[in-house]
Amino acid sequence: MPEIYRGDVYGLREHKYGALGTTGVTNTEWAEVEPMSPFYLFAEVDAAAAEEYVKGVSLPYIAPVNNVGIVTSRDRFVVDYSLDDLKRRIYDFLDANKTDAEVANKYLSAKDKLDVSEAREVINKRGRHTFA
Repeated sequence: MPEIYRGDVYGLREHKYGALGTTGVTNTEWAEVEPMSPFYLFAEVDAAAAEEYVKGVSLPYIAPVNNVGIVTSRDRFVVDYSLDDLKRRIYDFLDANKTDAEVANKYLSAKDKLDVSEAREVINKRGRHTFA
C-alpha cells in the first residue's frame, strides 16, 4: 500500500496564505495517514470511534434519495406551546354549532386546500377522546 501524508495549516486566511507562500514539500511538517475502509478519509481517525460509527444507521437508510423529509401544513393551527390553547383550538374546530364556512374562515388561509367538512367528520369519527 502506498504511503500517504498530509500537512495542516491553522489560523486566519492571511496566515494560511503566508504559510502556503513560504513552505513547500521539503519544509512542511507531514503526518502519515492510514486510510481505512469504507471512507478512506484523508485525516487521522480514531479506529475505535470509526468502528462504532459504522455500526450506526446510515443517513440514506433514514432519508432515502428523493425524500423531501418531513412535510407539515397548517402548523399555525396544529402546533402550540400551550397544550390547553391547542385543545381549545381543536375543540373549536370541531364545534358542531359552527358551520364549515365559519371554521374555515377562522382557521384557514386562502391558500389552504382542506375539505373542512371531511376533516371535521374524520376527527369526530376517531373520537374526541383522542385530544383529551
